[in-house]
Amino acid sequence: RTPMMGVGDGVMATDTRGRVELLNPVAGALTGWRQEQARGKLLEEVWRIINEETRQPVENPVRRVMREGLVVGLANHTVLIARDGTEYPLADSGAPIRDEKGEITGVVLVFRDQTEERAAQKALRVALTKYETLFDSFPLGITVSDQAGKILESNPMAERLLGVPQAEHDQRAIDGEEWQIVRPDGTPMPAEEYASVRALEENRLVENVEMGIVKAHGEITWISVTAAPLPLEGYGVVITYGDITERKRAEEALRESEERF
Repeated sequence: RTPMMGVGDGVMATDTRGRVELLNPVAGALTGWRQEQARGKLLEEVWRIINEETRQPVENPVRRVMREGLVVGLANHTVLIARDGTEYPLADSGAPIRDEKGEITGVVLVFRDQTEERAAQKALRVALTKYETLFDSFPLGITVSDQAGKILESNPMAERLLGVPQAEHDQRAIDGEEWQIVRPDGTPMPAEEYASVRALEENRLVENVEMGIVKAHGEITWISVTAAPLPLEGYGVVITYGDITERKRAEEALRESEERF
């Protein structure tokens, strides 16, 4: 009785018929019942639980524990409806109480309020949805790679600009093993000049590095690359790619026009 009354979780004990014999202060606060009020009442009167999604009553846990004779985790997404109508999402479990002969003499239920945890989970889901939406719809290409240059994530714009699906190529392929990377003057760009390599080696933001990706058929996609190191374990650098091909073509046309003039 002493540890049951002093723990931080809600604890209730019933007999084999499901009548309440004990509830600790935490259980009393959550259910809205005092010990003297609840004693002898059926569990369903004191501990009203429903499924959070269907709003339907959940099976009496005493019957389940008595039937299985084991410690059981109760229904997921369970909500406790207190005496005043307040609802508390719960994490809960039940276990048989046995005498010295091993016979079941009752059931103990342990539960705790998950309101803050559920709110945090919901906030995390919302944040992830926002991140995924922003990442996928961002007008610049974005890739996230590890320290070795392997791409961990890439958005659709990056795959379109670079011309490869994320699942098929890593950063080493993008950095020149399969394509030729050139400087703005058309000469080959060594790896140490890549924005991603500089960002990792210098541990700083490297902005607006212009480079051309020469595809197998000779077409060049010109991009402006910005890279920043990521201070997260398992990650290396985040890189953004802006398509400047049209601008480069306009600059080249202007240069040719001025030369002719």
